[in-house]
Amino acid sequence: MAIGNSNFLNKSGRTHVLWNWKANGGVATASASEVDNANPAYSQQANSTAGFSIVTWTGTGADATLPHGLSEAPELIITKSRGYADHWYTYSKYSATSNPEQYELYLNLTLASYKDGGDNTRAWNATAPTSSVFSVGTSGAVNRDGDTFVAYCFHSVEGYSKFGSYSGNGNADGAFVYLGFRPAFIMLKCRDDVSSWNILDNKRDPDNTVNEYILPSSSDAAASLVQADFLSNGIKFRTTNAERNGTRVILYMAFAEAPFKYANAR
Repeated sequence: MAIGNSNFLNKSGRTHVLWNWKANGGVATASASEVDNANPAYSQQANSTAGFSIVTWTGTGADATLPHGLSEAPELIITKSRGYADHWYTYSKYSATSNPEQYELYLNLTLASYKDGGDNTRAWNATAPTSSVFSVGTSGAVNRDGDTFVAYCFHSVEGYSKFGSYSGNGNADGAFVYLGFRPAFIMLKCRDDVSSWNILDNKRDPDNTVNEYILPSSSDAAASLVQADFLSNGIKFRTTNAERNGTRVILYMAFAEAPFKYANAR
């Protein structure tokens, strides 16, 4: 991977962090004329073993479905318009106790999980992802006619990744979240309240307690605050901060430090 001299990726004298997911590079495509029911033309790269795929499509402005290429229904889908300034519309299976397909999150905003007050077709067409496709509605943010979009789709893979939610307990001896592995990366979002997304990882903070965090919903530099311990089988929170552990429901996505089950080693 080559990195130029952009201030975002390679500013002189600054330290940067980068996380990568491999989608295998194989591309499946379909043109608009090959897709039934006015569904969009799309291109797809999928790593079904790792539970990760990238889908790009051209919007139609009409309710549609898109193949994600995975073997299970995605638990997290992060989407972005490539042609217009718009939010990172995000689907999470855990964004609501019931009917999460009627709710939206925004990776670049601090808003709580939001339910559309109309007919719930703004983003996901009020339709949960299946083991083969995910749905987009008439919202210009995910399906504007003629615009191009990208989606990053994820589901849990035992020993490699885990997506879910937990309830904070509101004290410094915080909640323990079982993952089945020692995490290398975890991203968190309180679904019930206005709060930032938070990213912790073991590269910037290799030893417990893991304190340094980055906010995807902010342009701020990394900051430090007592956060959590990365344990051999999960994560133990060490804060009363409501964004992570304040008796509210917090969503998480986590990836393993040593995912031996699906290692690339030969």
